[in-house]
Amino acid sequence: MRELTGGARGCSAPRSPYAAAANVFSAVLAVFLVPSPALAGRAGATYLIPAYESCPRGVTTTTTLIPPPPCVPATRESSFTFDSAVLKTSAPRYIAGGKVAFVLVVKGVRDAAGNLVTTDPANSADDFAVVSPPGQITLTFLHETVAPGVLSGPVVVRFDIKNGAGKVVYRIPGDQPIPDGVISEGGTVFIVDNQGKRLATVGAQSPPVGR
Repeated sequence: MRELTGGARGCSAPRSPYAAAANVFSAVLAVFLVPSPALAGRAGATYLIPAYESCPRGVTTTTTLIPPPPCVPATRESSFTFDSAVLKTSAPRYIAGGKVAFVLVVKGVRDAAGNLVTTDPANSADDFAVVSPPGQITLTFLHETVAPGVLSGPVVVRFDIKNGAGKVVYRIPGDQPIPDGVISEGGTVFIVDNQGKRLATVGAQSPPVGR
């Protein structure tokens, strides 16, 4: 994280509107990984859905009265596939250091040839990862709101795959106390493959065709 405060030794630093946010940054970082506001306050399991390429694909329209054409064929963003990806969350209303924020379990990950994937634990370059883009943070005790991305980029938790299966247990960092009056907005969580492509994301789906 870049330095957000300054000042020479023995001299007080000028107050930055983000100085207090920097002091509590590591404590509120975990809140970015709350999978969905709808899950707050209750334990639950969210089944992630396959991530498809964004549409329109580089197409623009001259007027909003002309909708962009559908993207054909529909194409998954990742060349990998999976059988299931489940994000399990805990139930507390308020965050607390050291508590499990979520458990991710993914099964049946296969490459483009249909082979179950196994990554090398000694090689971080082939890791898969859980990613959560930053949301804005409000420090109610200072009446300040910090815009998304000011303090940090996305939260990334890397993990390995063995015989098509992987598991992530993420705990809220407990090295610093979490102050009262911190609100971190979030909601988006997705899995990326070892090529940086989205494999799965939070969403909803009906039963697949033919099932």
